[in-house]
Amino acid sequence: MGLPGKFDGRLKRNLGVRAVWLPGSEIVLGTVLQRRDEAFLPIASLGDFGVTFAPRSMLNQVSLTFQARGVSSTVVQAGAQVDLSRIDTKANAEIEIGFKREATYLIRTPTLSGEEIGSLLTIGNALKEAPGWNHSRYFVVAGVYRAGEFLFLGSQTGNQTVRFGGRGDAIRDFLTVGASANVARTSSSSVSIEIVGRGGPVAMRVVRFKRDGRVY
Repeated sequence: MGLPGKFDGRLKRNLGVRAVWLPGSEIVLGTVLQRRDEAFLPIASLGDFGVTFAPRSMLNQVSLTFQARGVSSTVVQAGAQVDLSRIDTKANAEIEIGFKREATYLIRTPTLSGEEIGSLLTIGNALKEAPGWNHSRYFVVAGVYRAGEFLFLGSQTGNQTVRFGGRGDAIRDFLTVGASANVARTSSSSVSIEIVGRGGPVAMRVVRFKRDGRVY
């Protein structure tokens, strides 16, 4: 399984949501998707099938603090390895993140904001006879989780290492909530996917509709 599939599988197991790939790619409620390889790709919108809906804010609060097996992080300050909880917030520090295995990742986000479609049953009923709708292959984005800023690092090949430096408080926030202010890459090497200092959708809830209009 590749990197998109592993990241998506982790989100599905732990939170019951699916991955936006690449993280940060723009996706909106009501987008129609198809599963291709290991990712969900947009092909249309509900509006293209004459279906409208009303969004509402999600009440549940979640953040993403996941990393795959084979990913390690080491914080060094004043020439010695330190635990993140004991870092000197006012002194310079460096963090080394290593990816021993292929198709591995690390993601850090603050609390995500979300919105969802209010009435899925209404949409399911509207799609019963919609011309061109494929009940077995089409998915609908029913919820979107966004981060104001996040950190996502991914290695396609394994045996990759990247280092970032900054003051202790900046390194702490970088590794806990993905904040990148006052943090810079200090290594000449990079990883396959390096998303730093960006915001946008990182996870979504997707549904399919049975021919009788019910969600599955």
